[in-house]
Amino acid sequence: MIILSPLLGLFWLWLNKRKAEPNTVIKFGLGFIFLAAAFYVFHMLLNYSGANGVSSLTVFTMAYLVITFGELCLSPIGLSAMTKLAPKRMFGIIMGMWFLASAYGQYLAGVLGAGMASTGQYKVEWATMPEENGLTAISWKDTAEVKGQFKRMEIEFQSKAGKESKSKWKPQGDNKNVMVKVEKGQVVSYRVTNLENNGKTAVNLPENIVKDMLANTKGLKPVVQPVSIERLQCYTDGYKQLSLYAIVCGFLLILISPLVRKLMKEVK
Repeated sequence: MIILSPLLGLFWLWLNKRKAEPNTVIKFGLGFIFLAAAFYVFHMLLNYSGANGVSSLTVFTMAYLVITFGELCLSPIGLSAMTKLAPKRMFGIIMGMWFLASAYGQYLAGVLGAGMASTGQYKVEWATMPEENGLTAISWKDTAEVKGQFKRMEIEFQSKAGKESKSKWKPQGDNKNVMVKVEKGQVVSYRVTNLENNGKTAVNLPENIVKDMLANTKGLKPVVQPVSIERLQCYTDGYKQLSLYAIVCGFLLILISPLVRKLMKEVK
């Protein structure tokens, strides 16, 4: 932001000398178009992620670079327009309303982002005693109004010791889909991935772990959620939709700029 601000300011002056500088509304439209481009870069995270849903921070850096150009087309220009258009006795009120609108925008962005990151709600039910073969029967169902689109799930079982444990997850034998935490030679937590979201499944939990959880978790239910790559898919799909909305808003502002400019009485 600090580096690009003077450069973009010089660019506007260069265009102004050639009588090609766009008006304020068109600059706002360009800000939305840059925002749409940045959202699409966030959407591309899925193409640069590994099987565990982890992506390079370089992609984030590029997206925020594009957002910076959009911000520079909006924030300083908008502040300047407020001071030019507001009656002199109302400068303080208008500037306050500008920042108040920004605050509400940030709040709505947080609500929207939380909704994008949500992948559904699941009701978990599990047997109080293990079956004869050592498996504990686990079942869950999607209770969200909008049903999840995920075929496979990740589920975590944690005893009281596991919740307090600072040990790291490590593979359980040759099964790559099962990770465990070991505390003083005792397995205290299990994490199982790639479980089919088919309503019922069975997870290999030793009887002593089950009893320990039932005795110490005090009603704490297993954590059920989509696997990492599918959580990332949900998040990036949301950014694709936001990209479409932003580009529509950008072109709409550019189309109506002549009308708004007349309402602004030719204030640039």
